[in-house]
Amino acid sequence: MWIFLVIVICLIFFSIIYFKKPLQNKNWTAIHKKTAQITFDNNIINIQNIKDFTYMDNGQINKAHYFNDSFDITQVKTVWYGLAHFSKFGIAHAFLSFEFENGQFLVTSIEARRLSKQKFSPFKGMFNQYNKIIVFGTERDIIGLRTHYLKHKVYLYALEMDKSETQSLFESVLKDALKLQKQPEFYNTLLDNCLTGIAKFSKQWNKLRYTFDYRVFLPGFSDVLVQKMGFLNTDISIKNIRAKALLNPVGSHPEDHDFSKKIRKNYNI
Repeated sequence: MWIFLVIVICLIFFSIIYFKKPLQNKNWTAIHKKTAQITFDNNIINIQNIKDFTYMDNGQINKAHYFNDSFDITQVKTVWYGLAHFSKFGIAHAFLSFEFENGQFLVTSIEARRLSKQKFSPFKGMFNQYNKIIVFGTERDIIGLRTHYLKHKVYLYALEMDKSETQSLFESVLKDALKLQKQPEFYNTLLDNCLTGIAKFSKQWNKLRYTFDYRVFLPGFSDVLVQKMGFLNTDISIKNIRAKALLNPVGSHPEDHDFSKKIRKNYNI
């Protein structure tokens, strides 16, 4: 009898989740008010609503600013894998920063689009509780907020990818963002993060094997998987790689015009 009741309750629970629809045009939290709008012009990508906020010392928004810019998809030089540790036990936020030949940087961050005053829960994120949003922003915003104001421990890893892989990864993120322009989707803690985004380019990635790997659910440990997939130097210990990749906020400020260069001054792997 009890087994039957548990089965019924589970069926009802998952039916509610399955038939639930993503929210549209709601009162979103300030950092997720606008979504990026993307258009293609051959190899040139035009992006509207690139996030470039400034912040007060307590991490609260000082000025909400968006701008438009264009990027040449053939000029992607390096993909940087970022990890911002905001708590213990491997709880971190993963993001990607694309570096271009002309010195441009563009950060892409897959996030749970929250309603105003709604808090994020990784557990709830597995059950269609948040919309999915791909934020396109500057490094001084996405990284500077975490290094200088929130005081998170942030790492930046230069991925070992060839030219075709870096371009394909950038295109993959852009296509996901285009899909969201047409139809909102749910965010999923396990399936929608920057690690799973780059994993598809690894010959060693096995979706069934890694989907429930604790290092996917706890991205703070995901650099080990990234190295295992061949995107970080396998001849160097992950401990030494982390030591080089850890960003030191001393000597830089998000308002610096060469902020991206300054935060990479110790990266020589």
